[in-house]
Amino acid sequence: MCVEKAMCRSVEWRSLRGFGLCVLGLYLLVSTAALPAEAQRGSRPDFNYYLTGSSVDVSTASVGGMVLAGGGTDVDPAMRWFKDNAAGGDVVVIRASGSDGYNDYLFSELGGPAVNSVETIRFNRRAASSDPFVLERLRNAEAIFIAGGDQNDYVRFWAGTEVETILREKVAAGNVTIGGTSAGAVVLGSPIFNAGNGTLVSDDALADPFDDKVTLTEDLVGAEVLDGVLVDSHFRDRDREGRMMTFLARIQADATLNPTGAAEVMGVGIDDETALIIGTDGVAEVVARSDAGRVSVFETTQPAETLAPGEALTLRDVGVWSMAHGDRIDLVDFDPLIGGAGFTFDAVDGVLSSRAGLPEGSTFIIPEPASAVVLGAGLWGAVRRRRR
Repeated sequence: MCVEKAMCRSVEWRSLRGFGLCVLGLYLLVSTAALPAEAQRGSRPDFNYYLTGSSVDVSTASVGGMVLAGGGTDVDPAMRWFKDNAAGGDVVVIRASGSDGYNDYLFSELGGPAVNSVETIRFNRRAASSDPFVLERLRNAEAIFIAGGDQNDYVRFWAGTEVETILREKVAAGNVTIGGTSAGAVVLGSPIFNAGNGTLVSDDALADPFDDKVTLTEDLVGAEVLDGVLVDSHFRDRDREGRMMTFLARIQADATLNPTGAAEVMGVGIDDETALIIGTDGVAEVVARSDAGRVSVFETTQPAETLAPGEALTLRDVGVWSMAHGDRIDLVDFDPLIGGAGFTFDAVDGVLSSRAGLPEGSTFIIPEPASAVVLGAGLWGAVRRRRR
């Protein structure tokens, strides 16, 4: 009898222990599923991953488009447009510094229709661009946003990898909105100032267009609407008009970056706290946090007169169409549609100046009625900056 009781107690104990282990396993499974993906996966040397929302992928009827933001505080209406285009799907933020600052902002703080998830992938090494998990997250995205940082990191980490391939495929498909701010906007243009040797100030660029910091490369995402359009950020806030003139002169003379040898080379400069939202039809609208924010569209009309190593730049008659909040332009034909003001920029022996009105040879077509256009020197005044 004692033996039978002992055997019974042993069987009961093994059963209870097995049941307890099952309950513990179920608890751990459920509690782990509820944790952010960062906690589930942990950080890897090649990348960090942050998830807000559901980890289960959904497919939605997302809409294509682009958002180019100049940096600084995000422009909520532009970011809401970006988020809305995901149509409740999965938003993926990619970056090479920082962490999950966009997750709560896009998922809940910004308002508007809900999305399934916001995921951030921080690339620490180029090897992350071949990681199967990273590539799967990008392939499943209904909207992709490139945070600010250093565009050289993005070029180094993504160029020639599967990440570049996926970005190109997403843009070509036309049903995914891709956006970027600051450096993230810069790498959406074509060509790109990649800052391979560090950043560049206008005075140095004008003094020597072949300064070793003038580093230009081909595009990363293949956006047709920005083909042949260099993008720059923090534009008037950091006096970047001069370096834009240098970039355009170099691009115009470069057989790789300007294979057709076109006289018209384009650039878009975006101020802080200002964004340009671009629809699938190529129509772009400026959205700014204040009346001061501008988007400046540059267009060369002729080759540079002086473009040589160690010599100051001379480039004349560059047309600039400056747009404020609510102004629109057709980026397919570069025809202004609503509002804006025309200027002409010259760089002569490295000295930058501007005057009101567009230069002869400009392809910008001023919208009608003429009263919609305000021509004047009020945006820059009679800009005249001399190199140090």
